[in-house]
Amino acid sequence: MQNPIDVLEQKEGDLENALRELADVQIALEKAQQDFDVLRTAVQMCADNESEIVAEAVRRRAYKLYERRGYRDGFDRDDWLQAEAEILGSSLAEPKDCSKIDSI
Repeated sequence: MQNPIDVLEQKEGDLENALRELADVQIALEKAQQDFDVLRTAVQMCADNESEIVAEAVRRRAYKLYERRGYRDGFDRDDWLQAEAEILGSSLAEPKDCSKIDSI
């Protein structure tokens, strides 16, 4: 039979090791949270940038439709909706290039 003091010292050592491991896990978790925050920001930047690019493409296409009609007013909503359908329909089929995410 083991001496109770030896058993207690062993358990104390086991507890200290477990606490060190827990501290290491906590540090790794904090680092992972920081990495996640950076990635989330990059994804948002990519989405914002893509939205701006799409909006500009729709504006340009709507203006082309207006030009094609001979600059006749009164069809701006139709032109916008048609341009959105054309641009968004084609952009949904294309892969997204979010190069900001790759640089993390």
